[in-house]
Amino acid sequence: MPFIVLIFEFVLLFLLSKIVILKLSKLFYYLTKNYKLTVILLSIICFPGTIIHEFAHYVFAKILLVRTGKIVLLPTFNGNAITLGSVEMARSNIFFRTLIGFAPVLIGTIVITLFVYILESNLYFHTYLWYGILGFIIFSISNSMFSSRKDLEGLTFYLVLLFLSIVFLFIFEKNLFLLYLLPLLNPLFTHVATYLLIPLIIDISIILLMYLLSFLITI
Repeated sequence: MPFIVLIFEFVLLFLLSKIVILKLSKLFYYLTKNYKLTVILLSIICFPGTIIHEFAHYVFAKILLVRTGKIVLLPTFNGNAITLGSVEMARSNIFFRTLIGFAPVLIGTIVITLFVYILESNLYFHTYLWYGILGFIIFSISNSMFSSRKDLEGLTFYLVLLFLSIVFLFIFEKNLFLLYLLPLLNPLFTHVATYLLIPLIIDISIILLMYLLSFLITI
C-alpha cells in the first residue's frame, strides 16, 4: 500500500537525518577542533533547508492569522543550545501550533518532489553540475524539514488522534476508506514515495561513506 510505504519512508528519513547530522558534526569537529566553526559549517550545509523550514512556519502562521515577527536564518548560540533558524510568532492555540510546527515537513516534501520531478523530466538539468546542485538542495531540505522540539509542542495529541481516526476508519468504515478514498490518493502517494527515494539514497550513501572514513580516521 503506497500510503504505508510513504509513512515508512518519512520515519526512515527522520532517523537517517539524525544520523547524518551527528556524523557530519563529528567530522567537522574532528577537522576543525572548534565547536562554533563546526556549527557554522553545518549551518551552511543546512542553509537551503533552513530557508524552506522557516518559510514554511512563516507562511502557515500568516495563513492562520498568527502574528509573526523577526525571521532569523543564521545560527544563534544560547549557552549549549544552538538554533539554526527561527521565526518569532505570537502564542496561539494548540491546533494552530501543531499545523505551524508540521508545516516544514509538508512544504519540504512538496519542494523535494518538485525538484526531483524537474530533474527527471527536464533535459536541461541532465548535467553533472545540475545533478550536484539539486542533489545538495534536496539533501539540505530533507535533513532540515523535520520539526524541532519546540515545533512539536502539542503535536503528540494530534498524532494520537490521527492514529485513532485511521484505526476507526479501517475497522468501522473499511469499505468506504479502502474502496473510495485510498484509490483516489494512491497515485499521489506512489509518486511522492518514489521521489522520496532520492533523499533516502543520498543519506544512506553519506552514512556509508562516513562509516568508511571511520575506519581510516577516528571520528
